[in-house]
Amino acid sequence: AFSSWLEMHMPSSASQLDLVLTVAKLATMPEDEAHAAALSLYRSRGATTTDGAAAFASLKLTAKELMSKLARTSFFRFMASPDSLSMMQLLLASRIDVIARVDWLIWREYAVPGDLLGCIHAYANIGSALPCSMMLCDMTLPSTPIIHANGSMCKLCGYQLYELLGRSYTSLYSEHSDRDAVAVLDSAWAQARPVCVNFTCRRRDGESQPCLFASQPIFDAQGDVRLTLCLLFPVSPMSPLEQLKAKMAEMTHLVPQHLDDGVETLVA
Repeated sequence: AFSSWLEMHMPSSASQLDLVLTVAKLATMPEDEAHAAALSLYRSRGATTTDGAAAFASLKLTAKELMSKLARTSFFRFMASPDSLSMMQLLLASRIDVIARVDWLIWREYAVPGDLLGCIHAYANIGSALPCSMMLCDMTLPSTPIIHANGSMCKLCGYQLYELLGRSYTSLYSEHSDRDAVAVLDSAWAQARPVCVNFTCRRRDGESQPCLFASQPIFDAQGDVRLTLCLLFPVSPMSPLEQLKAKMAEMTHLVPQHLDDGVETLVA
């Protein structure tokens, strides 16, 4: 399904996936056959080497880099598309074992709504591939609890996953958080609007961590806000704010505004 979707919507990424799958197939072949096939493939891409082992090693490195790129961009967009959500919900309804469920990454006291089952598990699955901190909050519950957070988010705020899940996002406010930024953030969440602010996160050890905080509300087909997906990048002298804003823009334009809709830009 992912391959077919790429061919229709992102043809350049489809060719990248083809190479990843081809290299994966080579890895299952006997070494001499793999090297010969890799050499042929390598030459078809314009290289002139005569060393099959070197060609295979180079292709494996290229495939690894492409896989990482696909996970951060095309796969994230596919997971946010109506095609993916419909497919995942169908699979989960018919054959749970076909797709990886990650219940341990979701707040254990949270009863995942049936119509969001595929969506929430999709985000929880891909969260580990994102180059930033991510958390997912349920907007229909009091205090908008965090129902999922990736490993980067736990590292950013210093909590173990089980300590973080179920907390309100406001528990991350620091006494050093800019009051204007907090007011803008609270207002945006109350009105279900996308927002991006400079934010100071309170870590578990009491220390403050400056970061760039962006959130995107996600609506269902009836227009009701259901979830908010948040992305955070820590700000440091090694990561200038303008560079972080560029990274944030690259990531957040892939977040859907509607569960049955296309992708909206969050940061201009």
